[in-house]
Amino acid sequence: MLLKMQVIGNLGRDASLKDFNGKKVLNFSVAHTEKFKNRDGVVTEKTTWVECSMWDKEGLAPYLKQGQLVHLDGTPSVNAFETKEGKPAASLRLAVFGLQLLGGKKEDGKHAPSPTASVPVAHAAPVGNPDDDDLPF
Repeated sequence: MLLKMQVIGNLGRDASLKDFNGKKVLNFSVAHTEKFKNRDGVVTEKTTWVECSMWDKEGLAPYLKQGQLVHLDGTPSVNAFETKEGKPAASLRLAVFGLQLLGGKKEDGKHAPSPTASVPVAHAAPVGNPDDDDLPF
């Protein structure tokens, strides 16, 4: 069985790069906001956050900055936990195996192309590859 999820959203913070057994792992969060009208006709926003991890084989960390629009492919999982108030909660996680930078970087109010626009997809370790350890969350 293969469970795959695609996400298009903006990075909520700059990606952090960590070393894991000699391999580099990128960690970042992505948000997607939907606007809709509720039953009363009031426009409401709902933001969904996804915590992401991927192997950094292409050196993408400098390009994954807060606000960057990205398209991700990966394997989702849910992390259940208890809040400080003792209430049950959950977070959505994605082991990313495909990433595409979308749009460009805004500099001085102008829309400029991203320096990696020519690199359409960066692949991390394939899911289920016996030669690679699972992504550390």
